[in-house]
Amino acid sequence: MPSIRPRSRELAERASNGTQVRLLWRQGTRQLWVEVREPDTDRALVIPVQPERALDAFYHPYAYASLHSIQLAAESLIGS
Repeated sequence: MPSIRPRSRELAERASNGTQVRLLWRQGTRQLWVEVREPDTDRALVIPVQPERALDAFYHPYAYASLHSIQLAAESLIGS
């Protein structure tokens, strides 16, 4: 029997000057992350966040990543 991968769920979404920001959660876990998509690219920056800091990261993703020394991972959005 194939394993069932937990689904991702969008908790919040916003846009500013063409930049799209989404707060996502993997159902059944404590895994949250923020995806930031710039208007000129087909890629997203993925920022893992602690549940208690999720809104800080959602509203200020670059500052959050910088303050927490997070290496930003770029992931393609094509096919998502």
